[in-house]
Parts: sequence; structure tokens; C-alpha cells
Amino acid sequence: MDFDVKVFRGCEGLEQVKEDWGRIHSTMRTPSVNHDWRWYSALGQHVLTEQMWISCVYEQEEPLAIFIFLRRQRRFGFIRYWSLELLNHPAYIDTTDALIKAGHEAKPLLSAAIQAVRDWDICDLEGFGQRSQLSQLEEVDTGAVVGANKIAFVSCGNEQDLATLSKKHLKNINRFMRKAGENHGKVWLELKSEGSGEEIFEDFLRVEDASWKGSKGAKTSIACSGSQGISFYRQLYRQFGKTNDSNIMFLRFGDVRVATAFSLRTGSCWYLYKIGYDEAYAALAPGNILLKLLVERMAGDPDVTEINLVTCPEWSDRWHMASEATKNVLIYSNSVVAQTIRILRAMRRKRGTMVPHAVDRR
Repeated sequence: MDFDVKVFRGCEGLEQVKEDWGRIHSTMRTPSVNHDWRWYSALGQHVLTEQMWISCVYEQEEPLAIFIFLRRQRRFGFIRYWSLELLNHPAYIDTTDALIKAGHEAKPLLSAAIQAVRDWDICDLEGFGQRSQLSQLEEVDTGAVVGANKIAFVSCGNEQDLATLSKKHLKNINRFMRKAGENHGKVWLELKSEGSGEEIFEDFLRVEDASWKGSKGAKTSIACSGSQGISFYRQLYRQFGKTNDSNIMFLRFGDVRVATAFSLRTGSCWYLYKIGYDEAYAALAPGNILLKLLVERMAGDPDVTEINLVTCPEWSDRWHMASEATKNVLIYSNSVVAQTIRILRAMRRKRGTMVPHAVDRR
């Protein structure tokens, strides 16, 4: 099948494909944040230091798919090569995907998309989930391999879904809630926060920074990330908020905000990108209480079917949450460099000295 492919660059290119993006997005039954134009706009403006390569695939002027890549120079041992990668960033991007019109297969569209981007040796597709558009890619050259990461989620279409969660863990959380109520007053979830958007956002930054990840701990909070992280999340909050698809919620002990969560919605799923709590209340498990109250609230909302954690933190095991594995795929070009690396990788795997998808990220 013959496709027409147009390649655009950077944030300007993203603006150029916005209309076609919407046409494809409107056909998708279960879109995620990874399919939302606003997500990529915020990344392009505040996070990515390299220019995005946006490959749009058409059939008779009808947009069928959009793939967004980064073109980076990588190293495999002593060999340097050009890598064409799905968007990735250690601090801001945990999973990724492509935008594909409903009813179309990913493999031929991907093949057309990457052929239109010149001068690359290896196409590195990493971090797409089992429920993603790219999950159809079971065998492309070396085949798909299951990645090390997972995505935890809670189905909450009805109260029966909650029965899958750990009863022992929920019982412990209830105990903490009673203790918090006895010592600090009413325990309640502030789902729709009062005040201006900017005041809410600033208080969210304050509470998250008061946790173990803040300025007095690991220094991985948004406040510690400087203008880059703050501007990125502020734009997401504002842009998704225009359609009521962003939310900052707080757990209160009496009048005090002790925990917070930053979430974005696409379709019927809320994605929790940040959860933090004031370390002064850590003994009362405020993060767990917030999540329990949120899950219970969403179970009663007919418009919500899932709460997605985006990653799979160790503590999610205590909840007995469901999870999906991520996949990675490598596609080699016919360049001498690519084929040399392919042979070396095969030799290393045969000797058992290399995991299936080990790439030197330097």
C-alpha cells in the first residue's frame, strides 16, 4: 500500500499538524495522555532540548497516523550511530505511543513513517504499553521484547472493581484514617480545590516539596526541578484545565492540606502524574489515604473507568493493583553501522552477556 508521508519539525511543526491530529484522535476508542496534542506541546516548549521529528502518514490526503521521534547520536561500545527514538526523558516521560486512526495496523504505517526520516541507523521504540497503539508490533526485525517497566492501574468502573484490591491493605489505611481523625480532626478529600488556579498550583508545589522527594530530601520534587519542571506542569494544568481535564486534589486533616496529587484526564481515565505528602504526617500514611478516598470516589462516577499511575511504584504491590508491561522494539536500517551493531548484539546475547534491549544511552 502506498502512503504519502510528510515530515514536520519542532513546535512549529506540531502546530501545523494540529488539525490532522484532531481528526485521527476523534476516531480512537480509548485514547491516553500519550495521544493528546497538549501533552506534546508542553513537552516541546518546556522539556525537550532536541527538535521533534513529526512524521505524518496520509492515504489520499486522509491522515492515518502521526509518529513523533527524536534523532539522537548514541554509542554501542566504541561505535557511534544515529538513533531514531520515540520521545523519552528520565524525569518527565514514562511511557509513549503513536497516534493511529482506528481500524489501521501499526506496522505498515510505522514503516512508511520511519522511511521518510532520513539518516538514522537504528529505530528505538521503547516504553509503549500492552494496551497502546504500538502494542500490535509483535515482530519487527528483532521482535518486541518486554521491557523492565510496568504501568499500574486501578479499574473503577463500579464498586465490584474495588474488590480486587488488597483487603488487608485497605484495612490498614482505615486504621490510619481513624487515628488521623482522632488527632487532627476531619479527614477528607478536597477533590475540587477552592481558590484561583495559580493559588492551587502553588500550594500543590508546596505540599509535594514537603515530602521525602523535596528540597530537604531527594530533591526530585517539581519545585526542585527549577523553571523547566514548574513551567511544564503549569502549562499542562492550564491547558488540560480548559476542558476540565486537569485536577489538583488535596487530602486534608482538618483545615491542613497534608497530601496532594496532580492528575490529567483523557477519555474515561485519570492519570496520576504526581503524588506527594507533607513528611510531618508520614506516620499516618497520607498518600495512601488520599489514593483510597480517590478510588472510592471515582468508583461512583459513571464517567470514570480507570485510575492510572503512569509508572508502577513498589508500593502499588501492597494494593494488589493490576499492571501492564511495557514493550521495546529495535529496527535496524541497512547501513553498515546498523548491521554491525546488530551482529555484535546477537553475539553478546548468545554469550548471555547482554539483555535483549540494552542500549548505551550516553
